[in-house]
Amino acid sequence: MMVKQEVSMIVSSSPNNGAVNTSADGSYFEIQLQDALAIPAEALNATLSVEEASVWFTTPNIISGKNDKIYITGPSASPLITNRTTLGYPIASTYSMTGISADQSTLSISNLAAGMPLGDFILGDKFRPDSGISNGIEYTIISIITDTVNTKEYIVSGFLENNIPSNTGMFSRLRYNIANNYILTIPQGLYDLNGINQAISRELENAGANSLISLTPDEPTNRVEIRFNYNTVVVNFTYPDTPREILGFNNAIYGPYATVPLNVIAPNIAQFNQVNYYLIHSDLTNKGIRFNNAYNQTIAQVLIDVAPGSQIISKPFNPARINVNELIGAKRNNIRMWLTDDSDNRVNTNGEYWSARLVIRYFKPYLVGSEEVRR
Repeated sequence: MMVKQEVSMIVSSSPNNGAVNTSADGSYFEIQLQDALAIPAEALNATLSVEEASVWFTTPNIISGKNDKIYITGPSASPLITNRTTLGYPIASTYSMTGISADQSTLSISNLAAGMPLGDFILGDKFRPDSGISNGIEYTIISIITDTVNTKEYIVSGFLENNIPSNTGMFSRLRYNIANNYILTIPQGLYDLNGINQAISRELENAGANSLISLTPDEPTNRVEIRFNYNTVVVNFTYPDTPREILGFNNAIYGPYATVPLNVIAPNIAQFNQVNYYLIHSDLTNKGIRFNNAYNQTIAQVLIDVAPGSQIISKPFNPARINVNELIGAKRNNIRMWLTDDSDNRVNTNGEYWSARLVIRYFKPYLVGSEEVRR
């Protein structure tokens, strides 16, 4: 007579529940059993199944030191401010402003003894008096009439409350859209396109840059678009620690582009789903579930059916039963468990714990009418 026997256990990667020798990424742990797992030597047909598993879908697709950098060149949000002394204006140089319309004025700068710098103001620069009634007001250079070492004359835009008579007061040049190189670091985490776009915007702002780029989805093609907002913006994906594969861009430099704003679509499909499903492994089996033509001690597959950041509760209707006859007649005081992705790479659980409920089944022979059976 054969009697079915079961041994159930819950294994957890949490040290609070007894897990030891846990890996830094949270994928691996061991269990030291106070009471040894012992399957009788006379047992037959021992099988192992994972009846339930709990895994948090938080495995990062942006990993520190691997693909967390964005190399970008573009203008800063703040202008480069240079005062008249640094520009090289002699002390005797004078400037004056005369209104010619409601929002335009003539700016004149002169020095009869010569010595003023050439080309110090270009179109788009701002002239800012640093004293007097127009102190701190910025006037944009919209036209250059004269630029010599003796005389300069510009048309500027901006409200002028009163004409400014000739004076030797301080002034500054404000030059915007100066291209700077930025290396942005995206914190490790599990990102979708909106999340990585927010991270880039935040890091640009923290670095003092303008909103240089934005990422948008091209949903019909499952690709990502980069919107270039300035004609000096360059995104460099030639460095190996960029998320170019996730975003679908090649090992290439994108930009600058003369006409902006401009949308550039990635040549490849985005790959935010770096993990398609999880695999639970254990040394309770020598082989486990066959994976094509290989065995890697897999005891369960955990399908991802939740949103990023959520907990997967896997309760398979028909869990795989794995032959573990190697446990028959043996005693186990230690069990090793580990979690991988569908490519059999150890996963980073991002600080979350995972668990599984294991059931070992086997048949034990009994003699009909024996005392042990009657009990």
